[in-house]
Amino acid sequence: MAYSIVHTESSIGWGGQEMRVLSEARGFIERGHRVTVLAPPNAQLVGRAVDYGVPIKTVPIFGRNLRAFLCLRAALVALNPDVINTHSSTDSWLVALVLLTLWRRPKVVRTRHICAQPSRSLTTRWLYQKAAQRVVTTGEAIRQQIVSIGVPADQVFSIPTGINPDKFVPGSADGAKSLLGLECLTVIGLVATIRSWKGHRVLIDAVRDFSADNVRVVFVGDGPIRQTLEQEICDAGLASLFIFAGHQQNVLPWLQAMDIFVLPSYANEGISQALVQAMMASIPVVTTTAGAIPEVARNRETALVVQPNDPIQLRAAIVELMANPSLASELAMRAREFVLTHHSEAGMLSEMDQLFTTVLQS
Repeated sequence: MAYSIVHTESSIGWGGQEMRVLSEARGFIERGHRVTVLAPPNAQLVGRAVDYGVPIKTVPIFGRNLRAFLCLRAALVALNPDVINTHSSTDSWLVALVLLTLWRRPKVVRTRHICAQPSRSLTTRWLYQKAAQRVVTTGEAIRQQIVSIGVPADQVFSIPTGINPDKFVPGSADGAKSLLGLECLTVIGLVATIRSWKGHRVLIDAVRDFSADNVRVVFVGDGPIRQTLEQEICDAGLASLFIFAGHQQNVLPWLQAMDIFVLPSYANEGISQALVQAMMASIPVVTTTAGAIPEVARNRETALVVQPNDPIQLRAAIVELMANPSLASELAMRAREFVLTHHSEAGMLSEMDQLFTTVLQS
């Protein structure tokens, strides 16, 4: 059954959440559905939607105000979707209020991406329980947070973001290092938006005594604190140890060049797409227990997992993998097997398709 979907996303940044919006939209277009994304004119996903082949319409939904309400209402009336999938707080509230004014009301699915305890207020509970027919979370830990505020458990579904295994294949580390000018170096890498809770500073503290003669720490990505971090690293005399690679359209060569992938997040994390991508590419992983990460990173099974905000533990885990290549190889192999089974893009799309179909038939 083909149906029409509108995704709303009020975030203007770029990270795993926005990537999921576009990859999911693309996947449903390929399945024969009509899909449009609504986002603010200054949102980064507006420009990137072209690369995904996803139709996008700009509406000023970056604030809860009358103009945003009226523009969103006009867009939804014109598009007349069967289902609306909201993704951030602002657009979720705007959609909920707009639908109160419409005679024909599309079904609503709210996707919750971050692992942060929502308020138990009556308005928040109404938003999740009454304004939306179903809630999707990107991890079981987030699902439990939604259920804890009183939303019925059978209304909340954990559907983690899936990764296309054909795009994140294992490759030659030596070849990737040669391509990127990192020959004869041990490469420790982090792919993430450079924001505070991703833990870049924790990783900096963990490796500050490593020798730049044979190690490089690569930060792939961009974000609000990049310039600050670069200055802090220079001030500490560590500039030769770190590489800021910036945003990369294709992160695979960077992942393949990494001997160890480190995700030191300490808050808000669902199941990180970059983490799953690294595992799909058979890169040994060191990460933390933050948010929903332990659902995919299982200590000494698929990764080494430490407590958040602990550079000493983080350093010890990195050193252990550097000193024990056989352990690193075994963890990487198990991680790839796990994510191939549980976190494929095809699996995510099938679960979302089934959920949308159920909602439309209710």
